[in-house]
Amino acid sequence: AVFDTALDAIFITDDDRRYVDVNPAGCDLIGVSKRDLIGRHVDEFLPPQRLEFVRATWDQYIEGGPVHEEWETMRPDGTVVVSEASARPNFVPGLHIAFMRDVTDRKRLESELLSAQKLDSLGRLAGGVAHDFNNLLTGIIGYASLLLERANGDTELAHDLGEIKRAADRAAELTKQLLAFGRRQVLKPCPLDLNTVLAEVGGLLLRLLGDHVELELLPAPELGIVRADPGQIEQVIVNLAVNASDAMPHGGGLSIATRNAGDGFVELVVADTGIGMDEQTLSQIFEPFFTTRDQGVGLGLASVYGIVHQSGGEVTVESAPGSGSVFTVRLPMILEPAVTLPPAPEPESRPVSETILLVEDEDVVRELTRRVLERQGYTVLACADGEEAIAVADRDDRTIHLLLTDVVMPGLRGYEVARHVAASRPEIKILYMSGYAEEALVGRPVLATSALIEKPFAVDALARRVREALEAA
Repeated sequence: AVFDTALDAIFITDDDRRYVDVNPAGCDLIGVSKRDLIGRHVDEFLPPQRLEFVRATWDQYIEGGPVHEEWETMRPDGTVVVSEASARPNFVPGLHIAFMRDVTDRKRLESELLSAQKLDSLGRLAGGVAHDFNNLLTGIIGYASLLLERANGDTELAHDLGEIKRAADRAAELTKQLLAFGRRQVLKPCPLDLNTVLAEVGGLLLRLLGDHVELELLPAPELGIVRADPGQIEQVIVNLAVNASDAMPHGGGLSIATRNAGDGFVELVVADTGIGMDEQTLSQIFEPFFTTRDQGVGLGLASVYGIVHQSGGEVTVESAPGSGSVFTVRLPMILEPAVTLPPAPEPESRPVSETILLVEDEDVVRELTRRVLERQGYTVLACADGEEAIAVADRDDRTIHLLLTDVVMPGLRGYEVARHVAASRPEIKILYMSGYAEEALVGRPVLATSALIEKPFAVDALARRVREALEAA
């Protein structure tokens, strides 16, 4: 009765590795009925690597003592089951007993957890590095722009400065992708119809993919609404499409479909007929700087992973060598109508005379910002931290029209500075600067609806965003 009702699989084998007896749980584990299993060879139900190991160590096993190890069994349909196995050879002379507990699902979940933890750790590292680089790149791009204005017809100097600025711009793109992977970029989510995004990006995809890829867009009718940043979702679609194109060097088909998943999610499914991926590649596919191509830096899929997870969703992939790949992006459905954001009006160009309170802890960024704004005609009160800015706001009798503050600083954060200054100067306008949306940004409703300029910014972009913030209602 104990043998037949045990929840763990129990197998009894002889010296020739043939099954002598098996309980019902063992039949379930191996996927074969008892009458079809008795007398058959253990080797028939082992994956190739395990089979080689068992053949090499069997004699040593039956002459030794109890064994506790992880065991792999291959069912007739090719499915591999992972078990915790406890075995005792010669529990009666010539017979050997093994107890097995199926831990396949547990091993899979452990693997997924370890992978998620690794990606999260890499994301934190990438986000921190990108934040520091964005401050440095702001200085490089800004000062290169200022020098370009003073080239005075020197073509060789203008060319060299232009190359510096172009290299810095490329570096800025890489940091944006790192921030996307690390889920630390600044997002402006809104109720969004994925079909609208897909339609808008379709023309771009045709130009990017070329004639060797046959593109099919399959928007689902009555698609649910999600909350996401339209620009970032466009980036997700483009990155997945370009990745699929790279997997089809000799041509193929690419379909991008949307659908209601039925469990409170909306899905975006990108499927290709490319070369596919093996298990090793799949386990690393979302890691930054992992790539199977000779060219590229391996940040496209990493940024997809970060954007989707920062938007509250998940992305999965199914693939096998020679069978193409299917990427599925799942985003939570919301019960709100989609919105169409109107383009921001261009600010009028006119003489300026306002006073700006600037708060930035990075010296190079603070000095560059001060110089750019003073050249525009603004009066700039530059402060290295929040405490200094609050002291200036308290003692200075002049009207301060705008607080331009970094979000992430030692001591007081940008929103804390804004709260203190606005308490005594309720008419002041506020413009935030940030290199990434770490914990100081996430979950702060006041920041989600506030004016913000992302680092690294160009000189003209800074002047434009300051003007827009000052003229905002």
